[in-house]
Amino acid sequence: MTTSNEKHNEAWDEEIDLVIVGAGDAGLAAAIESLDAGSSTMVFEKMASVKSTSSAMAGGVIAFAGTDFQRQYGVQDSNEQFFQDLMKVGKGKNWEPLVKVFLNEQLDTYNWLTAIGIKWDRLSRAPGGSVARGHHTDPVLHVQLLQQAAEKRGATIFFKTKVTELVTDKNKRVIGVCAQSEKRAWRVKARKGVVLATGGFGYDRKRMAGIGPGYVKVKVIVSPGHTGDGHGMAEALGGRFRHMEPDYLKPSIGIHVSSKSAHSSLPALSYGAIVVNKLGNRFVDESLESRSLGTATQSQPDQIVFEIFDQKVLDSLHSAEGTHAREAAVKRLIKAETITELASKIGVPPEALKKTLARYNDSAAKGQDPDFGRTHLTQAGGALTTIGTSPFYAFETSPSLVGTYGGIAVDEEMHVLCNDGIVPGLYGAGEIVGGFHGAGYHTGSALAKALVFGRIAGRNCAAGR
Repeated sequence: MTTSNEKHNEAWDEEIDLVIVGAGDAGLAAAIESLDAGSSTMVFEKMASVKSTSSAMAGGVIAFAGTDFQRQYGVQDSNEQFFQDLMKVGKGKNWEPLVKVFLNEQLDTYNWLTAIGIKWDRLSRAPGGSVARGHHTDPVLHVQLLQQAAEKRGATIFFKTKVTELVTDKNKRVIGVCAQSEKRAWRVKARKGVVLATGGFGYDRKRMAGIGPGYVKVKVIVSPGHTGDGHGMAEALGGRFRHMEPDYLKPSIGIHVSSKSAHSSLPALSYGAIVVNKLGNRFVDESLESRSLGTATQSQPDQIVFEIFDQKVLDSLHSAEGTHAREAAVKRLIKAETITELASKIGVPPEALKKTLARYNDSAAKGQDPDFGRTHLTQAGGALTTIGTSPFYAFETSPSLVGTYGGIAVDEEMHVLCNDGIVPGLYGAGEIVGGFHGAGYHTGSALAKALVFGRIAGRNCAAGR
């Protein structure tokens, strides 16, 4: 990926106030904010439609605090509580200014989405949250509604069009882009600036290999468009990175081994399931956030594990998330009337699984787990429950990378940072931004971050801040 500062005197094919690279949640949020601020906006997306973005492929859980939807369920939440949870899950390694600017805007962003027409289906308490703040919505429909809102305001969105270069002037300010579609190549001048919202780098094998040799073959559950384009363009201008080390780039579990999207994820651990390896043994505190569980699973035989639970847990999951929730995952459940039968169906030694479950049930009944220290259903709450109500279920899962978490460094106004300060005229938003999550992941915070940071980037770019 290159920049074309040597070509800044060449003619432009188009002129616009803002160019936004990427049409997922972050890019579309930036477009809407910039248009509401009175700027003209052009969006480039290299995939065929918004349905091909990682925002649409996600599980559809967005974390917000203090919402009217939470109050309908009797849930009391606040920015302060959300902050404590984010920092605890992130092991205190989150870049705190980013967390605080997110919290300042998150509730307004929830209200903004509701006004656009986003419908909230249900509320759940997922790993990382001390209360239920996972607002569920249809991931495809919500990104389509954002597209409609942007286009209604006058945004021009080009699909199947890749931005290949950032154009700078003699002062190294970003003033436009070079774009390439199947039919044409053209240069677009961006009078106010460019917002990079290109997502992560899960399919950038070279960058993944640079983090560690084990990351080359890791299963990725992201859009095929996540090839690190924006990272390369920012890097070519001296852009800095945050949290690109193995401590931050960790896989998760919870998505079925056969799935290629997060739609077939199952949060049974949050409702009382345990996880065992192919030997029938527990190996981790199941209340940990998903990236810690994924890391622990990497050392298990064949990196294959099973969520084990009973009808009581499944009923709790349906009660909390709706009977239609996680349909793709529920269809993949393995069901049996006895633990012996279940073990045989999944190829786990029956006596080992029976022994593991008996020991766990004894611990759960006492409210303490001497083997792995589990005290709650999730990190922050929920009393342990025994697993003994037939029928029994197993859900096969393995480590998968659902986001790259680390990325370019930005300041509180979403300017891309370099060693000399900021890269003038260049902003970042969404998964491309590093430093927010720290060394863990609060479920639902990735989409929330994308929307909040996208709005901030679009607003500030439009205002010339």
